[in-house]
Amino acid sequence: MVLCGNVDDAVTYLKSLDPKFIKNPLRLEYAVNYLEHKKPYVPCYALRSVMNYRNFSNPVEKANDLIVAGRQKHNGMSWSYTGSGSHAVLSALLYNGELNSWLVNHQILFTVPDSLPLQEAA
Repeated sequence: MVLCGNVDDAVTYLKSLDPKFIKNPLRLEYAVNYLEHKKPYVPCYALRSVMNYRNFSNPVEKANDLIVAGRQKHNGMSWSYTGSGSHAVLSALLYNGELNSWLVNHQILFTVPDSLPLQEAA
């Protein structure tokens, strides 16, 4: 079963491009390195489609808007890496009903509530 996207063929294709058509070889090298580095995280959209998972990021963007951006944009909070990251984690725990479990037991169940369809949680 294919778990990640076809990065190998994409890299092979990029490396096979005729250099006379490449305006900036450093950009091409950057793209190849980026793909190779991110390979484990590149999804296989065909598999996700077969499994009825979403192939777009708007649920994630909306979650970010609900959890982090709204508070920081409208209340003048700073965007420090540690502050935003900590705020996002705690807000996500609260939003997903896991805050108490984390604070008391230091555990997150990683289960989908019965009221939430699997595709929405994915």
